[in-house]
Amino acid sequence: GKPRAIVKFTEQNGSLTGTVQNVVDKDAARVCANCTGSLKNKPIVGMTIVHGLKPVSGVRNSYDYGSILDPKTGKTYKLKGTLSDDGKVLNLRGYLGVSLLGRNQTWQRVE
Repeated sequence: GKPRAIVKFTEQNGSLTGTVQNVVDKDAARVCANCTGSLKNKPIVGMTIVHGLKPVSGVRNSYDYGSILDPKTGKTYKLKGTLSDDGKVLNLRGYLGVSLLGRNQTWQRVE
């Protein structure tokens, strides 16, 4: 229910990526202690946590086929989402396997 980070989205080769620009939750970790491989103990600021989020053909403001890293747990989840018509709210669903087994997050655009 409270903001945790500022994430900047950019388009690369037809898909969206999201990189953490700032961590605003004072209780949040500053490094990804639970990540594995090259991300282990790396700073969360500057980390790309959203990969490969692509527009769904024929469905306005809908995205799928992406992945999201949860820096708190170090786990990566499949990702899909929808963008509001005014472009200010991104509703995301991260899940394992099928989307019924996941959780929703609402991300709001910071101007």
